[in-house]
Amino acid sequence: MPTLALNALVAGLEATAASTPTDEAAVALLVAHDHWLHRPDFVDCLVMTDRERCSPPVAWIYWHEVPAFLADAPCSSSEAAVLRIAASLAGHDPQRPLAELLSGLDDTNAAHVADALAHVLTRGGRRPLPPPWKCPDCGRTYCVCSRRRTTGASARAVEGAGR
Repeated sequence: MPTLALNALVAGLEATAASTPTDEAAVALLVAHDHWLHRPDFVDCLVMTDRERCSPPVAWIYWHEVPAFLADAPCSSSEAAVLRIAASLAGHDPQRPLAELLSGLDDTNAAHVADALAHVLTRGGRRPLPPPWKCPDCGRTYCVCSRRRTTGASARAVEGAGR
């Protein structure tokens, strides 16, 4: 059976993932990465479609098979990391620590992953991200001046030092 054209495949994956922010983010990450959905070995092994019972066709990815697929798939470490992160977003164990997956990403892939995480954290855009915390004293995002004044012994030490 011939595979779906890329645009139909993407539409099928997006339709299947719709209304679940984690699945939407996983699919969006693969689409933005623009690598795996072009690879016949990935599509043939891990992507299933239903064109006979569903119109338009739907498609889904066997995320739980990603680690086994990557064991034999020729790819760069960055390509593997993006696929593992997408599988993790979809709720499956990538079998690698997140720190390891994130540390090797270039700026473009890091931005794609950040967009996917923002999609999950905002529940698909239905909840705005809060503004970053700013210190009321110095205006910086990260500081220790306010924390010293508001936490027990260190607050007393700061107050006593000013006398």
